[in-house]
Amino acid sequence: MQTHFTLHDIQHGAIEEIFALVFRCDFSTPGFCIIDLGKEIDAKQLKKAMMEIKKNFNDLYYHRFGKYLYYLSMDRTSRQFTTKFHLEATMDQESILMLGYEPSVIKSALHVGDYSKYIYDHQLDAQTSMKNLLQIFGQNPCAENYITKLNIQHQHFQIIVLNNSFFPEKVDGRHMLGVMHKGVVPHPLKEETRIINAIALGITNESCEEIQTEKNFMAMEDFTPIH
Repeated sequence: MQTHFTLHDIQHGAIEEIFALVFRCDFSTPGFCIIDLGKEIDAKQLKKAMMEIKKNFNDLYYHRFGKYLYYLSMDRTSRQFTTKFHLEATMDQESILMLGYEPSVIKSALHVGDYSKYIYDHQLDAQTSMKNLLQIFGQNPCAENYITKLNIQHQHFQIIVLNNSFFPEKVDGRHMLGVMHKGVVPHPLKEETRIINAIALGITNESCEEIQTEKNFMAMEDFTPIH
């Protein structure tokens, strides 16, 4: 199953395929994808691409589920450390995360852990498992088959889209099934930057006017260093 796409793919109708990969309610798709935009754009064009993808996702989500997407958060940071497997912190049960990577001399990777399928396959109690898996997923050898390791093309602009949802009370084809992620930075360089533009999307019953939110995101030039 294709999980890697290019700017050309996006411009020629791949957004519906990407939506189906990420906005999953069963385990027929992986819950993530990576979009390589190449070297020939700039940071503002990366942000515009992320917002355009959100707009297209919103149309598709409304057509399928009758609800809307809205911006939970938008930020721009420089991160140079290896994380544990985690979900991006949100108050929403169901959410989508877009990570927009700018070119950097720092090599890195992103590991995607299908914790939802792990819980389902092992018939674990969802609430107990969520607390435990946030701590140990990736350390348990049994989890290795549920992990996909993505190498970031560090000289390119790239967008990784992840289903960031919490595990539902029931897998019934109506609730989204999330994946965890783990950023891996083997060799940090303090004098350099590794900038990530992050957008978290939540779900709402009403359409939102978010023009000012997008303007604020486009105006972000400074970044927050996270160590």
